[in-house]
Amino acid sequence: MEYGYGCPDIQTARELLASFEQSAKENRAVQLLPNIQALRCRLALYEGDMDTAGRWMKTAPDGDREFCSLERYRYLTKVRCYLAGGEYTKAQALLEKLRYYGEQTNRPYIQMETGLLSAIAKERMGGPWQEELAAVLKEAEHYCFLRLITEEGAAVWPLLQREKKTLQEAGTMDKDWLRRLLDEAAEVARRYPLYLKKRAAAAADFGGTALTILRLQADGLSVNQIAQRLELKPDNVKYHIKENYRKLKVDSKTDALLAARSLGLL
Repeated sequence: MEYGYGCPDIQTARELLASFEQSAKENRAVQLLPNIQALRCRLALYEGDMDTAGRWMKTAPDGDREFCSLERYRYLTKVRCYLAGGEYTKAQALLEKLRYYGEQTNRPYIQMETGLLSAIAKERMGGPWQEELAAVLKEAEHYCFLRLITEEGAAVWPLLQREKKTLQEAGTMDKDWLRRLLDEAAEVARRYPLYLKKRAAAAADFGGTALTILRLQADGLSVNQIAQRLELKPDNVKYHIKENYRKLKVDSKTDALLAARSLGLL
């Protein structure tokens, strides 16, 4: 059986989604529109676009007042927004309702998805998460649900890295399936490093010169041009850029600017 899938292409996905949305409107299938908007939010999360996610959250259903099972896709999108925003307690509270729903209706996919997101939240809060992740992986292998794990890319990859040796030595999972899971999760994480990224930096972490350099990079200036504008040596500019990347936990200018925008630094 073919387990894998290709890395998501965000632009292609947006184009397909726009076409599907237009078709839904033309056919008056208005019941599909809320989930289409939720999917658009998920695409934004892959790029670390917290502005779009924040706007969507204003329209998201309130699971605290009355839990509606028909809204489960939007609830799960809301959980991901909570994870991206560092609101782990809120994420767990909503996940518990979704987990209960999955158990009561015998929906393995929902149970696995909530378990995976719960493990991610617990790891970020410093709680026990290894057993929950292992249980999800075992169940996902049984159903051949590779994509359920790998599409979480940068969010789940740190957990898989930490458990990689244990999973390989345990010998309880098919070696080929585990290899493909690790390879595909790593590839999605590489392509979309800002997906549900921990918000580890804030404006207070950056000095005036560092922020100015970030903003000049956003304007398209080169290292030499920035150095000339600020009357600094190019090596000093490079040092500030390197420190900015470290604080933002990124490795490139493109990712640094995306992360900075998601944190409201630009």
